[in-house]
Amino acid sequence: MSTISLLGLPFLVALEMIAILGYVGIHVLKREIIFVDIALAQVAAVGAIVAHLAFEVHGDSVTGYSFAFGATLLAAGFYSFVRRQTIRIPLEAVIGVTYAVAAALALFLVGVAPGGHVHIHQMLAGSILWTTPKDVILCGGVFAATGLCFYLFRKPLAGISDDYEGAVRKGTNTIAWDFVFYTLVGIIITLAVRIAGVVIVFTFLIIPATLSAIFAKSWGMRLVIAWITGGTATGLGLLFANAFDFSVGPAIALFLGLALVLTALLRQIRITKTITAVISFAVAGVLFVWFLSLSGSSGPPALSSQSTPEHSPVPVVRHEAGAEGLEKFDPSQISVVTDPGKLKQIFDGSNDMEVRTAVVSRFLEIDPPGGIRLALEFLKTDPPLLFRQGVINKLQDVSGLASDYNIEEPFNSPDNQRAIAAMSRQ
Repeated sequence: MSTISLLGLPFLVALEMIAILGYVGIHVLKREIIFVDIALAQVAAVGAIVAHLAFEVHGDSVTGYSFAFGATLLAAGFYSFVRRQTIRIPLEAVIGVTYAVAAALALFLVGVAPGGHVHIHQMLAGSILWTTPKDVILCGGVFAATGLCFYLFRKPLAGISDDYEGAVRKGTNTIAWDFVFYTLVGIIITLAVRIAGVVIVFTFLIIPATLSAIFAKSWGMRLVIAWITGGTATGLGLLFANAFDFSVGPAIALFLGLALVLTALLRQIRITKTITAVISFAVAGVLFVWFLSLSGSSGPPALSSQSTPEHSPVPVVRHEAGAEGLEKFDPSQISVVTDPGKLKQIFDGSNDMEVRTAVVSRFLEIDPPGGIRLALEFLKTDPPLLFRQGVINKLQDVSGLASDYNIEEPFNSPDNQRAIAAMSRQ
């Protein structure tokens, strides 16, 4: 239950991304524009950074989204026009140049913006582990709407992806339909990168679609294969990150990459597609059971119906013998506690990182100044990266602080000491 409570929402939002990016990835491979998502993500990041500098808003604000999407619209118009007009220069080269220019501009802007290194880390790695129900609903709605558009426009878009020159000869308005395609991709990328980061979005877009191309030719079968492989690798990556305290984004990318390498090796030695699929899923099953057992053994014990009253406002589970009175708490029940003194008691009485992170988050909600002090006390222990990121995200949401705090450096590092000094003055 602890593993589900921690990884459930990230897994749901990842499945939503795989559902839409798996389909878009097939288009991208057929059009030979592999790096379009990185370029659009970089362009969107420039728009979000400009909004932050001009209006001091965060990337998940309406203004931040508006600037990011506006930048991607400009890029969409540019790509759709350039492909029709250029003959000797491949579109992929144009996309690469766009990415380089946008990356240089982003690096310049984050050098001016406070906490620039945090913006870079957020853009690359995202914060999918700290997905909220709001993120799941927002992604579900936006991706469903864009998916519906792809379905309604599937014939002209697929025709251009399958044979661009043939579509031109048939009189298809390729500039207009390319603009529609890049606009829809830009909407997806703008939202997905903010939640998951460039690394996960790129792997979701390219690797499942590439794996599907190894096994099938039809659009429908390739889409099913992309969804299955993407969901399986995501589940393994999340469990691996939870079991070994590893960054979530790189872990998911790692398992998608391993799936591609394993499949390519098996096909290279001329093993049939059916046996290749069976071997791949057998390996995935063994890894899944192993990582799940490790995650379960490291998490806090689940609640039993006999240990806690049905509507108890106090998240006490039980005393464990030999633990010198140390109490175990269910992190999901901490959200009902309204007494700061009780929260501090829970924090001091537990060594479980998930419990302590939940306590700090709740304290910040009901008593921001006291929550900041408790957050600094927690960060001083240099907790694992996943929980450190959770506390920093909550600090930024509640108080707007900690934008300069680098979670990849220890608490006592010179850079973090300056951020800590600013928080201590609150």
